[in-house]
Amino acid sequence: LVSNILKNSTHCYIMTNHINLYMFLDTIYKTDLKFIKSLIWDKRNKIMGRFYMSQFEYILFIRKGEAKKINNCGTSDILSISNKKTKNVDMTNIHDTEKPINLMEILIKNSSNFTEVVLDPFIGSGTTAIACEKLNRKWIGIEIDKKYCEITKQRILNYNKQLKFI
Repeated sequence: LVSNILKNSTHCYIMTNHINLYMFLDTIYKTDLKFIKSLIWDKRNKIMGRFYMSQFEYILFIRKGEAKKINNCGTSDILSISNKKTKNVDMTNIHDTEKPINLMEILIKNSSNFTEVVLDPFIGSGTTAIACEKLNRKWIGIEIDKKYCEITKQRILNYNKQLKFI
């Protein structure tokens, strides 16, 4: 599916843990997509586990078609950005797998230009959309859960309201 949507010479990022890593890589190799490399998101906090405390997540960097360099070639393949979750009024996470806006900004800046559209097929809490708004990128978000569609919509409205008061 990703292969059908991506244009030639565009990038795609897939965030995953070690459990799903092989499945994603195996699937990528069976398509016309090209695996470029793994990035590491150092979350700067640890999550309890039975064997080791998990502190990072893989970001699979892939492309379709001809190679296109990233916009900031000086970007490290280890991105150390705190994993702070946005909270509801009852102090629960708005989304358990929410990504930081500044993490998404790095990826979007490196792989898109102002005239391009960024697609997030699992928009969740709207982090990618907010990063796109901040970077003046067009975006399309897809989400199956209506609750998260509403959360994303409200977060975008709140972000745009804040801009008016800056």
